[in-house]
Amino acid sequence: MVIADGCTDDTAAVVRTVPWSFALQVLEQDPGRGAGPARNLGASHANGDLLVFLDDDIEPLPALLAEHHRAHAEAGVPAVVIGPPLPVRTPDSNFDTIGAWAWWEGQLASMGRPGHRFSFTEVFSGDLSIPADLFRSVGGFDVSFPCREDSELGIRLIRAGARVLFAQGAGGMHHELRDYRRLIHRKRAEGEADVRLARLHPEVWPELRISWPEAPIWNPLGILRRAALMTPWLAHLMVRGLASTLPLLEGLHLRGTWRKAQAGVMYGWYWLGVHDGVRSRRGLRALERKCESPILPSADLFEIDLAQGLDEAEQLVERTRPTAIRVRFGPLEVGILGAKPGAEPFRGKHLRPALAEERPQALLAVMTTSAAAGNPGAPRLVKPLLRPLRPAVSVIIAAHNAAGTIRETLESLSAQTHREWEAIVVDDGSDDATAHHRSGVCRARLASPPPAPAAVRAGTRAEQGHGRGSPSLASVSRCR
Repeated sequence: MVIADGCTDDTAAVVRTVPWSFALQVLEQDPGRGAGPARNLGASHANGDLLVFLDDDIEPLPALLAEHHRAHAEAGVPAVVIGPPLPVRTPDSNFDTIGAWAWWEGQLASMGRPGHRFSFTEVFSGDLSIPADLFRSVGGFDVSFPCREDSELGIRLIRAGARVLFAQGAGGMHHELRDYRRLIHRKRAEGEADVRLARLHPEVWPELRISWPEAPIWNPLGILRRAALMTPWLAHLMVRGLASTLPLLEGLHLRGTWRKAQAGVMYGWYWLGVHDGVRSRRGLRALERKCESPILPSADLFEIDLAQGLDEAEQLVERTRPTAIRVRFGPLEVGILGAKPGAEPFRGKHLRPALAEERPQALLAVMTTSAAAGNPGAPRLVKPLLRPLRPAVSVIIAAHNAAGTIRETLESLSAQTHREWEAIVVDDGSDDATAHHRSGVCRARLASPPPAPAAVRAGTRAEQGHGRGSPSLASVSRCR
C-alpha cells in the first residue's frame, strides 16, 4: 500500500500507471496529515498478519521481507523488528549528508551489538515490522505528533511487553534527500514533539533533549536557548545569521568549524520548537517540575550476587526481567545497573554488556579485593569459546595504491551479517598510504561468537615484486 500524504506532484498517478507484478493499493490523504496518520490509514486497509512500514526513500533489499518474517517467526513472542536503513553515498555529498551518514552508521552499529538493550528512541519506523494485531492493540501511531510518532509508539510497545529486535538482513538502501528547509522544519517539530512526549509520558523526561541542563549564560548555546524561550524573534535572527555562514565554511573546507555552526543552527531550531510547545521559560520549568521524580525506589531494586556465577545471574535476570539491578559480589557491592526510562526491562543477555559498559571499574575493584582476601571466583564477562576461532570464510582483497578507498571497503565489509570470517588485504607494491589504512578498521563483533578483540596481524613483506600483477606477495594483513 502506498499512501500519498497530501502530495502536490504526480506521486499517486505515477504509481497507478505502472503495471506492477504484485497487488498494490494507492490511498490518498488530502490534505496531508503527516506520517503517523498516513501509516494508520494504510494499516486499516491491510489484510496481512504482519505489517511492514517503509519510508518512501527506502529501496528494499531483496531479502527484506523474508528477514522480517523470519525474525518474527524465530522470536516466538510479540515483537517489533527494525531493519537498517543503509545510507547511500554519492561523490557529490555535502558536509550535512556526510554527517547524517556518520550518525546512522554509529546508531546501526550500536543496535547490532549482541546484548544491546533497546530504548524507545531506537524504534525507527522507516523500516519496521510489527504483527497487525499487536499494532492495533496498542492503538497505532498517535496522530497528534508532528514527528517522533515512532518513538511514542515505542514507549507503548515496550510498556506492553513487546520484544524489540534488530534484523541486519532486513535492510534497505536509504536515499535520503537532505533539504535544508525540510531539515529545519523537522528539527523544530522535534522540539515540539518532545514537549508532547514529556506531557504524555513524564517518566521518559530524562531521556529527552529537553531535559538537558541549561548552559551558562556566557555560553553561546545558553544564549541561544534563553533567546528561543524568552525572545523567539531574536533567536530567529541568530539561527538564520549562523546558517548563512555554513556555505562559506563548507566552501573553505573548515569541517570542524562547520560542524559547530551547524550544531548551533539545529540547536536553535529545536529550542524554537520547544517554545512552540511550552510558550515560555516559565512553562518549561512547570513541565520540568511535573516530570522530575524518582524513576525507581531503591526498595524495588532486584539484587544479584555474581559470586554465585555469572551464568546463574543471567538465568535469574532472564526469569525476573527487572527494571534495575543491584549487583553484589559476595559481601562486596559492585553498584547499581540503573533503570532507564522507556527502555526494555533487563534480560539475561543484557547483563554482561551492562556490567562492561556501566560498572567496569567497580567490578574490577571488587574482584581485586576479593582475590586479595583469598576469595577469587571472578566472573567472566566474555563466555569461553566452544571451538577454535577459525573462520569459515576468508575475504581476499588485492590492493594497489588504494589509500583513497581501502578503508571504506573494510568499513563496509564490517557490516556483513555472517560472523565467522577474516579479511586478508594484499598490498601489491603500493607507493601510497594503502598499508597505513589497513590497521584498526576491523570490528570486534565480527569474530566468531562471543566477540573477540579486533586483531590485525601484519604478514611478511618481500623485497621483490613491487609492481601491479607481480606474482610475489608484497604484504599481507589479516583481520578478524
